[in-house]
Amino acid sequence: MFTSTSDNCSHGEQPVLFQIEIDTRLDTKPYSDIFHVSYFQDAEEEVLIMLGAIFKIHDVAFDDEEKIWVIKLTMCRDNDHELKHVFDSYKRDLEEANLVSLGKHLYHMNELDKAEVMFRRHLDIDSAEGGAYTGLGMIAYRKCEINSAIQYYERALELDAKRLLLQHPNTATNHLYIGNAYKDMGVFDTAFQHYSIALEIRLHIYGEHHIKVAAIYQNMGNLYDEKKDYPTSLEYKQKCLNIREKILPKMHPGLALICSSIGTTYSNMLNYETALMYAIKAHEIQKKSLPSYHVHLGISHNNIGYLNLMLNNNDEALKNLNIALSIDQVARSKKDPHFATTYQRIGMVHERKMEYPLALENYLQAKEILNSSNVSKSHVADVQEDVLRLREILKR
Repeated sequence: MFTSTSDNCSHGEQPVLFQIEIDTRLDTKPYSDIFHVSYFQDAEEEVLIMLGAIFKIHDVAFDDEEKIWVIKLTMCRDNDHELKHVFDSYKRDLEEANLVSLGKHLYHMNELDKAEVMFRRHLDIDSAEGGAYTGLGMIAYRKCEINSAIQYYERALELDAKRLLLQHPNTATNHLYIGNAYKDMGVFDTAFQHYSIALEIRLHIYGEHHIKVAAIYQNMGNLYDEKKDYPTSLEYKQKCLNIREKILPKMHPGLALICSSIGTTYSNMLNYETALMYAIKAHEIQKKSLPSYHVHLGISHNNIGYLNLMLNNNDEALKNLNIALSIDQVARSKKDPHFATTYQRIGMVHERKMEYPLALENYLQAKEILNSSNVSKSHVADVQEDVLRLREILKR
């Protein structure tokens, strides 16, 4: 099956072949050979599969000979696949169907342009809807347009204050997102103020043992990572993990996120063995619960690569970092600072292997991205130091 059979596909479309394996012994969604009723009898042997069928993605690879992407899938039974509890959890979280909720789901599928269309269409209908501005802020944040994101979130707060209760879930969400934005800008005190407001509201609404409270604990932990107060970071992150383990299915991506985050803190404490253990635990969950090119899989490969580098496993490090880079090239904006981190770490591997021209090339890529991004000056200075060091080495 292809996205298009035309020779003049737009630049945003690529031909794709879904290679589907179906075990005929399993009780799956109905499917049938419709060759005898197909309009394309002479050209295609078609199989019709019922809507709602569930597939597991095994591999996504580009066929250089056929010039086409091949996605290998296996059809699963509705009630006998390892992600059933994860899907059930997502179903409980579904909101009432409207353009804002549709936009949010498109956002979580990484369909940012389509999500933005939904949010803006909703504003055409109801210009005083704060949720649509929150959605636009989420998109701006993902695109690393931090100042624009803050403006959208603050506009959402302003509108919600006129329509909603003071301690409303939407208000907490916007304060949480504003906190994330200020954290990324290095304005830690302001970030913590917004996190604290969000936490107070969510504790009032949900109580301590709720998934939305856990999310704030994780972000507070991330903030203390930035402040290099790692014991306090682990306290908050452990609170998050304890709540999620009690509430979420074992294969839920939310568990992977906090395991990855705890691994990052241990890495900052130079405890690389424990950090790698958490990073691998996160990756095993994500492999089973996320698409092959999901941004979080890129993060886990990046983390595993870095930790192997710190443990002097250079080949394993380079393999994972290159996988992370290939995922980021699909899932992220080209000016996303995460690209710079990946390039910098690839440069570190090449420098460790005394492949200095390749190391410098990757450091320069990282520097170029950071110079065009809204990140703290310390990040730029770190990469600049790498560039200067490699240039000195190559002069010798």
